[in-house]
Amino acid sequence: SQACQMVFLPSVSVLFLAAALWQGQAWHDRGLKLHHSRNSGPKYRKQASAVLELGGKSRLSASSTATSATSSAAASIAASFTVSFGGSTFSSLDAASKVLTSEQLVTMTGCTCLGQEFDPGNAHNFAAASCGCINTAKREPCNKPILARVPAGLKKDQWTDPHDKVDEAEHLCGWSTYYLQRFLKTSPFSVARYNDGEWIAMELGNQGSGSGTCPGNIDGLPCGSTFTNRLRKTLEDPSLVADTWPANNNAGITDLFDKGFIYQSSWDFTRHAGRNEMASHEGWNFKQQFWLNDIIHSLVREQPADLTAWMVVLGDKNRFRVTGVGPEWLGHMAHKIPFDDFVTIRPAMADEQEELQTVDFLKKEIQCRLNQGGPCVGNGAAAQPQSLLSLGTRSNASRARSQVFLLSASMMTNIVIADLYTQAKAAGAFLIDIGSGFDPLINDPRVRRRTGLQAQERYREPKDVEVRRLVHLMHHIREEYDKQHWPLPPTFTESTEDARRLIQSWLQ
Repeated sequence: SQACQMVFLPSVSVLFLAAALWQGQAWHDRGLKLHHSRNSGPKYRKQASAVLELGGKSRLSASSTATSATSSAAASIAASFTVSFGGSTFSSLDAASKVLTSEQLVTMTGCTCLGQEFDPGNAHNFAAASCGCINTAKREPCNKPILARVPAGLKKDQWTDPHDKVDEAEHLCGWSTYYLQRFLKTSPFSVARYNDGEWIAMELGNQGSGSGTCPGNIDGLPCGSTFTNRLRKTLEDPSLVADTWPANNNAGITDLFDKGFIYQSSWDFTRHAGRNEMASHEGWNFKQQFWLNDIIHSLVREQPADLTAWMVVLGDKNRFRVTGVGPEWLGHMAHKIPFDDFVTIRPAMADEQEELQTVDFLKKEIQCRLNQGGPCVGNGAAAQPQSLLSLGTRSNASRARSQVFLLSASMMTNIVIADLYTQAKAAGAFLIDIGSGFDPLINDPRVRRRTGLQAQERYREPKDVEVRRLVHLMHHIREEYDKQHWPLPPTFTESTEDARRLIQSWLQ
């Protein structure tokens, strides 16, 4: 529908954009490529030789004097995020997590998660303290999570030993199927992603300061003090905290499907966890647990079968109405991501004022759809403000379909989701932060690359185990649909050859 769309045309100066891109690419190159290739395994396996150094020299801080966009406070904070481990240096713990194992990250940070660490070595790593996080295995038997550190009171038939062999095709639980399972059950939830860029910005907000450009943000997003302060406050939003896993609580550790909100985070949260050597940056007294698995990015890069199965269910127009939010090139994925509607935003913001205006614009667009259960009347700029009191009510005709919003609006997404979560929950809607997750499958030259296109090889010639896994996932979808007497989704198939072609269709 064109009714609710509003397309921003770029007006950012060439010099500003070039500076932002250069800065972001320098950070990206340094964070993901230093000392390791993306396809190589970790070089350092012996934990006894681990060395952690904080605040090492940052290429970003060295470059900050070359652009007026980044304040000295921002450069100092960005430099403090740099960590070293076993001779390798990373721009942040987020960057380190792309290379190191979970066990190595536990050793680096002194933090382990409450019962959810799945690396076998963590069963004996009692030096680490619990820091309020969830870190799940990729694939595991249903109702028996893989646990290395087992909470007291769990019986053996309630968990799986990490040394046990996992069938890559048939074991259908773990983080790789989390989205699929919740959409199959029509179990609405919302998720916002807090990775290194968000943590840097929130540290600025915590100090009451800002920056012309958020350090490390490849989109050149402004980091004014008003914006960073609002971002920081999302960590303490009472409606979000009430609906997520409380800190230091093992209750329900084997059931991850009963919460309405997920704080997905990189390991950078441990800078403020308050229980380890990295917390010298000031403990923030977190009231929630953070989920360390970056599900959407990992699905696209590593799990073609699981991503495809989720899209099959999401494409069921009898059950879901999907609105995309993001730059124009994401909207062009509509024949692969089952968008019914798309709200286009500018790929870069000129200043904080435009950034905050975009936040307000997105909130009105989403509120409009929550109110009406479908396309809105009038364009985004002219649409009348919707009463918050009326949110959550839908017509009988639209009640059967759940509203799904897939948001790719950089750090603005976090604020939009926090501000709208209560209304979305009342409407039975999903607010999903997809970030730049689909970028590896997008060939548009305007995409500002955070990752390369290597993931496309997994889709071009999918491995037999991936095809078999998709067939098993389709069997699972059929079982769930049969229970509810629903007609199967339009792209459903249980044929091996059709399953292979379905994976390959991501590149067509």
